[in-house]
Amino acid sequence: MEVSLSDGNCELLGTDNEADVESNPKDMGGQDVADEDLGEYEDVARLDVEDIKRMRWDSVDAAYEFYRRLGMCHGFGVRKGDSGKDCSGNLIRYRFFCNKEGLRNGRHNDRVDRRRAHKPETRTNCEAKLSIYFDKTERCWKVRKVMHASGIATSKIVGYMAGMAGRYSLLGFLKKDVYNYADRTRRANISDDDANAAVVYLEGKAGSDPMSVARYSVTKEERLANLIWADGASRVDYQRFGDVLAFDSTYKKNKYKKPLVIFSGSNNHKQTTIFGFGLLFDESVSSYKWMLENLLEVMCRKKPSVVVTDGDKAIIKAVRSVLPDSTHRLCAWHIEKNVTSNVKDAILRSSFRRFYVDMEIEEFEME
Repeated sequence: MEVSLSDGNCELLGTDNEADVESNPKDMGGQDVADEDLGEYEDVARLDVEDIKRMRWDSVDAAYEFYRRLGMCHGFGVRKGDSGKDCSGNLIRYRFFCNKEGLRNGRHNDRVDRRRAHKPETRTNCEAKLSIYFDKTERCWKVRKVMHASGIATSKIVGYMAGMAGRYSLLGFLKKDVYNYADRTRRANISDDDANAAVVYLEGKAGSDPMSVARYSVTKEERLANLIWADGASRVDYQRFGDVLAFDSTYKKNKYKKPLVIFSGSNNHKQTTIFGFGLLFDESVSSYKWMLENLLEVMCRKKPSVVVTDGDKAIIKAVRSVLPDSTHRLCAWHIEKNVTSNVKDAILRSSFRRFYVDMEIEEFEME
């Protein structure tokens, strides 16, 4: 799993919708600036993606001004998009888009009672964007993702090809075939870049769920190390039912042979409630400590009163380090499984569950 990211500890947080602020390259005529006309854009005209990823800014406005000028140089306008804040209300994430990003809602075109003529379609679903985040260690804004692609919507491409052929029936394929081909190509690319795809997917979830959060870290080789995420409903449930936190790692249960951690608890109906998930680099103490520390950050620093885990020594050491005031208990299911596997006495094995799970303290003392 590889991830082309430069920072070591990143966060994806839900969005705060803001009014779009847009720039428009009217004086460029929608075309790239010729080499002899670079002028004031000379410092951005020859930057490639890797150059942009290494850039740093002191403020969001400085980053926006840079991307606005880059857009003017390459012939597209820029608008401010969504942003994200941490639990303290500090701005930590911002995204800038091409002014032709997205498409007009189709329901407006289907109205039969419309009296005024439709305005010309200006959105082409261009994917050019710059995503930045605030590095709390270096106290500056860095690039999370940059996409230079600015293209034409698939439907418009098919329409253009139909115009060249004479009509749609002469194309030899359907519009659906084009979408299916694009989807197959996209899925093939994802299989070679799963880590980036996961990060992009979680970033996209923030658009539909403003409270969804994901954090990740990368190794020195810029490979994905640890990843933790939780959606809005899980974060709300944790605030209500997070006094008892249970988690366990299911090792080698996925194609990457990575420990998958599931955080869970019980609600007021005694039903299992999921608080979040973690995908770890390994089962070391440092990985579990990173996971617990970031879980607390995601859950607004609320600490559980009781933590239930299996007997893994690395987990127990991490819990004692990060949550020293929480009571730690071993999971009854794991204890029962160990007794069943290792105890030879059949009577003790059959009686264990009654002693350990079903019996109250007073009953046990009386026995």
